[in-house]
Amino acid sequence: RGQLPRLERLDSSQAQDMLCEGQAFVAPAEGLLGRRLLKWDFKFLEKHLPATQKYGVMLDEGSGKIVMSHSARNGQRQVDVKSSVTAASQQNSDEGLFSTSDQTRMTFKDFLSEAEQFRSSGRTGKLPYFGIHLLWRFKEGDNGYLGQIDEDMADDLWSIKFDLIREWQEMNVLPLVQRFYLFAGLGGTLYHCHYDLQPNLHVQLTGRKRFILFPPDAWPHLYPFPVHHDLDRRSMVDLDAPDSSRFPKWQGARGYLVELEPGDALYIPPYWWHHVQSLTPETTSMAMWFFERFPLSADVCYGLGSRADDLVLMRDL
Repeated sequence: RGQLPRLERLDSSQAQDMLCEGQAFVAPAEGLLGRRLLKWDFKFLEKHLPATQKYGVMLDEGSGKIVMSHSARNGQRQVDVKSSVTAASQQNSDEGLFSTSDQTRMTFKDFLSEAEQFRSSGRTGKLPYFGIHLLWRFKEGDNGYLGQIDEDMADDLWSIKFDLIREWQEMNVLPLVQRFYLFAGLGGTLYHCHYDLQPNLHVQLTGRKRFILFPPDAWPHLYPFPVHHDLDRRSMVDLDAPDSSRFPKWQGARGYLVELEPGDALYIPPYWWHHVQSLTPETTSMAMWFFERFPLSADVCYGLGSRADDLVLMRDL
């Protein structure tokens, strides 16, 4: 295990260089985001998210691990959380390695109730993991959309230094923003090892999270599912209980371990593997995903680096 670079400032030329080069790093988020979002804990969200609005909630697969499939992301694994047996939960496509997560929709207060029930039952049943789109756009030419949040939360979002983000985009050192997504979860929640195609600046708002990151060229040790599989971009290896007889090369993976405190920003370049664990009883964080190409060089993929060459080729075949 190595140590990720930890920069003094996110709004720096050094950060710009590492963003473009596809190098993961940690830096204080304040230079870009300020500090207003750091008050977004569970109590704040309960007060400020509309009481009747239902949001997406992922449900763990039985061991506290979130294993998100593409069918679930596309709305094909929606379940009624009150039902003990669902057709969706019986339609796993993971070759028996682990069960995949379902999704449901509930208000934030209902999420808090489900979370409290999970804790009071000795962590039995389904562990809920809350998520909401705060800002997003479907195409680069869109003006974008604001999620179902109240005016105070919107004001906090507009305090982000979008003028600096726009300046970096005009300098061709940062792609256009695609979406901001808020996560809220309980301690012990695991998010299974995977990689994304888009650059991600992950900001810890409250609580602490542990990330295990692997560069793209670690793929032979992580046994990715086939590209057209429902679990494409996920590892076949359960890093919390690895099967060395089935996946003997996993022990050769060399990565980075980093723990995020409130106010930390972790840059996860495209194709970098990451496995995530919530460490404190409650955590909130925000993922800032960007489009995949340089804003002034539409035919050039952003921040890949030579270590991603093999994975890019596999996806193009």
